[in-house]
Amino acid sequence: MARSVMRRTVSKMLVGAMAVATLGVGQAVLGGGVAAADPVSQTVTTDNIKATKTIDKPNAFPGDTVVSTVTFQTTNIIDRYLQNFTDHPPQNYVLQGVTANVWRGDSVSGGWNKSGQFDGSATQDSVTGLVRLDWKGPGNCVAAWCRLGLLNKGATLTFTYKVAADAQPGPRTTGMEFDIYSFNNTQRWVPLNQLNLSVQQPVTNTTTAVTVPPTADKGAPVTLSATVTPSNASGTVQFKDGNTNIGGSVPVAGGIASMSHTFTTDGSHAISAEFSGSAGFSNSSAAGRLVQVSTPDPSAKESATLMTAPDNATAGTSVRLSAQVSSTAPLTGTVQFYDGGNPIGPRIPVGNGVVGIDHIFSTTGPHQISASFTGGPGVRGSSSTSQTVQVADAPISPGTGSLGSLGGGSSTFGS
Repeated sequence: MARSVMRRTVSKMLVGAMAVATLGVGQAVLGGGVAAADPVSQTVTTDNIKATKTIDKPNAFPGDTVVSTVTFQTTNIIDRYLQNFTDHPPQNYVLQGVTANVWRGDSVSGGWNKSGQFDGSATQDSVTGLVRLDWKGPGNCVAAWCRLGLLNKGATLTFTYKVAADAQPGPRTTGMEFDIYSFNNTQRWVPLNQLNLSVQQPVTNTTTAVTVPPTADKGAPVTLSATVTPSNASGTVQFKDGNTNIGGSVPVAGGIASMSHTFTTDGSHAISAEFSGSAGFSNSSAAGRLVQVSTPDPSAKESATLMTAPDNATAGTSVRLSAQVSSTAPLTGTVQFYDGGNPIGPRIPVGNGVVGIDHIFSTTGPHQISASFTGGPGVRGSSSTSQTVQVADAPISPGTGSLGSLGGGSSTFGS
């Protein structure tokens, strides 16, 4: 059959359709769900078309990114043309994007034997959650004018989803449907009943703390930071000003997420942070911390604050934190050091521009340390970037441990 002309063929449709499932190896039952690192697939056939759907994370956690891939093959030389495809993602899966590698049947515009995308844009229905792709052509889409998706050379559709942070744990289903030119009915498999999917309960609890400068100038950028514990937590942080999101979510790396922000209004701003965990880490949030924003004196000079702190420290041992403030104006004002947004010690007059404080960490783990300069008359305030200090337990000195009693009591040698 020449590919320039498509013949209307009566197909067998779903009569005798066969479904074959291929499950990933290495699965184990865990906590009522299935924990598997390997993808799972299911293949269905109709007439001479084979369609395989593969899910890379069958048992995802809230916040995880999941990739669903659909591949098409034909089993003989009869041409098959794809008109549309509708993906049925699991509940609470939010579309991030779609890509396609499909050969188009259009010889007139130079698209013959060339792979391409679908027509239009891919969007997710806000009510049903379905994602539909279309391959169209002008008129009745016949002969050389047709730009439908030719399946005889293979086709791959890739859907990327993110499991909603508030998705409830439990089983999930997925499915798919598509229309083929010359077929009379929609080919539909909803659900694909041999794909065992689930959303898992997060297993690692997290805590989140937010670090902000106590004061800020309207129109001047400041750094907002959040520390997530444990430091290997995977996920994103959304900063908020009151109930309003500040920009988009920020990935967490090494337990830290930070962003630059410019306040546009005077007054008190309560800045908080919400962590959306993935890969088994739970969600957590940080209570709001106030930033007092004011319009700077236009005649005041800019300042810059540079903080110095050790990369590592030992709990119970004093370390030196220092800050250097510079400006073209005479320096008046004070410096406040912070640990995760909590003040360290008193405010210190800048004097000649260099201030320092000796500090003892009482808890282990990462500490987000910063310094903020509150300027006096003629000089604007400024804040340093945050620095992570890893605090470890004090080492145990040799001979200080207890070996317990030997032989149930004391012994006298040589008696």
